[in-house]
Amino acid sequence: MLGELRRDQAERRRDEAESTRRMEEEARRSAEKARESAEDARRSAEQARNALNEVRRIAEHLRRHAEQERVTAEQGRRRGFERSKSETLEAVREQAEVLSEMRASTTELGGKEPATLDEPARSRPRTKRRRDRK
Repeated sequence: MLGELRRDQAERRRDEAESTRRMEEEARRSAEKARESAEDARRSAEQARNALNEVRRIAEHLRRHAEQERVTAEQGRRRGFERSKSETLEAVREQAEVLSEMRASTTELGGKEPATLDEPARSRPRTKRRRDRK
């Protein structure tokens, strides 16, 4: 009986030791999985930082490009305005030149000075017009 009791105790100790060994092995595996998960999380965080930096770089590039486009459009608008202004002034000069030539021709032909732009033209005497009858 004493031998049997000792055998039972020894078997319980072996079972407990085996159980402890299995639990320790499971704890080691869990710790390894946790380390791997932490490493994966670290890599994911690094990839996210890199992606965010790339998005920021692209956004800055697009912002600069849009600003350049805005400046170019504004310059084009101003150039167009200046060109239009220049063309208008040139047309006014040409009209003034033609008007001056017309005045000179009128003076040469009729001997009469036409009205200037500032004074009203002399009105001609009114004549009765015939009315068209149907």
